[in-house]
Amino acid sequence: MQILYLSARPMTFYSRTLDFLRNVRQDQYKLPEGPLLLNSELVLNSFRTEVVQREPHKFKAVLLDNI
Repeated sequence: MQILYLSARPMTFYSRTLDFLRNVRQDQYKLPEGPLLLNSELVLNSFRTEVVQREPHKFKAVLLDNI
């Protein structure tokens, strides 16, 4: 089994998001390694989807269907 990380954040946030995931800790546990997929749209379009419309699940559903 492999973990897949999926976020509606724009690609410009790739490094920050990856750093965040690598640094999540609870006691001695951390998240497993896995590919990170982000939104390939422009920052403003991604922001609109995630924050204004509050519908990041729609982006994620389409991406999962494509996988």
